[in-house]
Amino acid sequence: AKHTHWEEFLEKGKSEVESKNYKEAKIHFDEALNLAKILFEDDEEELGETAFRLGEVNQILKHYKEAEQAYRIVLKYVRLDIGEDDKFFGVLMSRLGRVYYELEDFNGAFSCYDQALDDAIIHYGEDDIIYVRRLNNMGLVFLDIDENDEAMKRFEEVVEKAEKLLDKNSDELGTYYNNLGITYLNNYDKLIEAEGLFKKSIAISKANNKITSQSYVIRLINLANYYNNTGDLQLAFNNIQESTQIAQEHLKNHPILLKCYNNMSTLYAQYGNKERSGFYLNKALKFIEENNIEGTLDHANVLISSARDFMQTFYYEGAVERYSEALTILEEKLGVNSDRYLNVSNALTVAHLNLGEAEIAMEHSKNAVPAIEYVIGQKSNLYAKHLSNFAKAQSLLNQHEEALRYYTEAKDIIGSLAGNKSYSYAKSLQNIASVNLKLGQHEK
Repeated sequence: AKHTHWEEFLEKGKSEVESKNYKEAKIHFDEALNLAKILFEDDEEELGETAFRLGEVNQILKHYKEAEQAYRIVLKYVRLDIGEDDKFFGVLMSRLGRVYYELEDFNGAFSCYDQALDDAIIHYGEDDIIYVRRLNNMGLVFLDIDENDEAMKRFEEVVEKAEKLLDKNSDELGTYYNNLGITYLNNYDKLIEAEGLFKKSIAISKANNKITSQSYVIRLINLANYYNNTGDLQLAFNNIQESTQIAQEHLKNHPILLKCYNNMSTLYAQYGNKERSGFYLNKALKFIEENNIEGTLDHANVLISSARDFMQTFYYEGAVERYSEALTILEEKLGVNSDRYLNVSNALTVAHLNLGEAEIAMEHSKNAVPAIEYVIGQKSNLYAKHLSNFAKAQSLLNQHEEALRYYTEAKDIIGSLAGNKSYSYAKSLQNIASVNLKLGQHEK
């Protein structure tokens, strides 16, 4: 009787999936799995299939913790019965990797995607679309943990192979252009090439009549980020405004709307319109509360943007509060050695310095420097920024000789990276001049 009931629940679940009634399907698969655990051993296919179907539905419903639990049952079955050499192992690792990615467990995602990629090399070869898709997944993880160069390597290979394998108007190819564009956006030497990649991806969306889709909105936002980075605020605003209008109308409860609100707030702040900037910031914070996404990287990004706006309006106490809250999230999600954590830590130090809190600022810089040396290296802009912050804190504490030493070291790094005609180099000279003035060394 139990076996009959298991079959009935399983078939009902499959039928509901075909009709896209996923909530109903989940109920039936839950019942089927409860019976399967009683009827079958861990190495029997019936248990594995039932758990896999439940995992798929939970993933569609974004019940990622439950999906992980179901896929873990499947993984145990695979290891006990068909083995990790079977093609299905790669499929399972891709699914489980996606679950961890959505849960922002990037270590778990990386491990699963890495195994899935190895499986693709063995079973399909490096010129197959399955290999390309799994390599893209690896790139996404690198992008989210701020390993931009590693992500760029993967995405460049993905685009090179995908252009040979996919139709020129394939939306999948558009996604790959977009991903590579993001890494170019974060690389000064490749920045100018990002615009063309984003425009290609947008053209593909239009060719496929997907101008109300999430992917189209994302591509508009990224093109806007390019224009923002290159100083064309009007073009940036036009793209962000269009993306926000589409998201408000067609993607009301999707996290992409949060990104739109956040970008609108930032752009208005750059225009000096505090009222409109605050309006969209409040919309972003309300969206976070209503959609229960506190403590996520999306939440951290809104806090960081808000803190930057506060810095521009000289509300340093508010900036300290928002940066500190963002750092708590980044520490949990990415770790204290991530690029993003270290950059926000630097911004928090600057906020403390503007409040005259020299001891706190000095402590932040002192704690950050070893991590920067380890992760990024001494010959980096971020390292120079922390040295300058440390020097400013010492100067505020009347430790001018020490401040001069660190300002000079920062100046040498900036000169080697940006050249002695750059704004940042000029600013470093100004810092040194101000300390020499305090030391009474007027000629210097």
